[in-house]
Amino acid sequence: MNYLRIFLHKLLHKNTLTLNGKLTDNELSLIIKEYIKHNKVYLLECKHIINIIIDYPLSCIVVYNFHKLSIKKMKLLLTINEWRTYYTNDLFWNLLSYEKYNYLFKLKERFNSIFDCAKCKEPFNYKISILFANKNTNYEYIISQVIERLMCILDLFNQDIFVSLQIPLIKVKDFYDLPHNNIIQYMIIIYKKITKLINILIKLFNLYNLTCIKLHILINYIPISKLLCMNNIYYLN
Repeated sequence: MNYLRIFLHKLLHKNTLTLNGKLTDNELSLIIKEYIKHNKVYLLECKHIINIIIDYPLSCIVVYNFHKLSIKKMKLLLTINEWRTYYTNDLFWNLLSYEKYNYLFKLKERFNSIFDCAKCKEPFNYKISILFANKNTNYEYIISQVIERLMCILDLFNQDIFVSLQIPLIKVKDFYDLPHNNIIQYMIIIYKKITKLINILIKLFNLYNLTCIKLHILINYIPISKLLCMNNIYYLN
């Protein structure tokens, strides 16, 4: 059967599955879950389905929650996929959803380590502001450290991330001509914008994973009474 509403319409009009000739709400909800589990359900028909099963409140809740969670999952997936254009890391995108979530946490730790703040709260940009203020500091060494860390960030992400976050790309040779304050501000902008991006992606994948889990539970959940019944049948056999 291609459409759930057609299937339910025929099922409820026949009412031949139980001894008393009428399905209970509990039974219908289980049938709907099994149908959803093994068939494609068009989200646009959910409203029509609820109208058909309006006298079965538990079944209506199942369809309503399925529709709500599926829409949420789809929207989150669309938002996540927008970043495929900018973050072209095949290793990351080939991971499972929960693995992507863990990967992002490690990515955040690696990014923080580049700014010397994996275990402390003071990023590298605050430290170089102190170094620049010290007249005895080797200026060439500071600039080389900044450039080295920027190259690590580019390796960790890519140029497209900088473009998407509207962070200007500066040539290595131009760094030596930049005023101290500009270098510090540039590092602050990179740190804040990329940290914000990683946190947003972590939140997105967390919400996506939770939504998938809720959908799985909704479709696969069997009431305890049903499990007890199944166990009794098993023991009788």
